[in-house]
Amino acid sequence: MNVYIRYFDNEKVCLNTEELFDFVQNIEGINFDEQMRQDILDYIAGKYSFAKRFRVSQRSYFILIKTTATTMQEFKEYSMRGGDNNRNQDNNEKDHLAQIFNEERVGWYDAYVSFKRVVSSQTGKSQYVDTEFRAKLKATCVQDCYNRVMNHLRNRADVDPRSQLPSIKGRNFQAKFLGLEG
Repeated sequence: MNVYIRYFDNEKVCLNTEELFDFVQNIEGINFDEQMRQDILDYIAGKYSFAKRFRVSQRSYFILIKTTATTMQEFKEYSMRGGDNNRNQDNNEKDHLAQIFNEERVGWYDAYVSFKRVVSSQTGKSQYVDTEFRAKLKATCVQDCYNRVMNHLRNRADVDPRSQLPSIKGRNFQAKFLGLEG
């Protein structure tokens, strides 16, 4: 993984950490210490591809962006198309998750949902309350299980439409396949 670095008008695609550290050390007024070095290495090793900024002084930063581009021209071309080519990795992850969620496995599921439910008090004020819901249901796949549980919660009279229901990808929704007999 290569890294694009920018500090004001100075920018570069670094192909290794030595190039990157040389660029950072040449920034005037920077305190390049072991902590910053480790933060940069942690960012590079991390699984997220978002841009990260590092403080140089009170009002100036340098920015790092992970990329597979090897030249500034490649990087600019990816940017002109609406983003770096790391989106391909994100799309692959989404495709993989969609494949897992839609894998046909007909039978009984134990579904668990934790969500923020809107509850109104007697004074008319509303507040969010952590609420757990568990159901055993028949479904064709995890996505079908999720859709059925969310539809059930949305159609209940005691669940306010302002309640915050979880995503299928989050840790607040879990579905365990129990088998055909359930």
